[in-house]
Amino acid sequence: MNKDIPFDECCKRAELAVQAGFDTYQKFTCHHCKARQTIQDLNHFHTFGICEECDSVTDLKKQGCGFMAIIAIPHV
Repeated sequence: MNKDIPFDECCKRAELAVQAGFDTYQKFTCHHCKARQTIQDLNHFHTFGICEECDSVTDLKKQGCGFMAIIAIPHV
């Protein structure tokens, strides 16, 4: 199952998450080996991703991507 959505839509959703106080990390599925990848750059989205499994380059503007949103809640 492909968890990627169109690039521009993903960026809009991620921007809303950042404005709400979340940290975001871009995710994508390698076009070659289908491994799910996470890009380590905080709150920054790339148009190409390099797979850590097979070194293939995926065009994220063409294929789409996703993101993970993390929020730190103070421990009370």
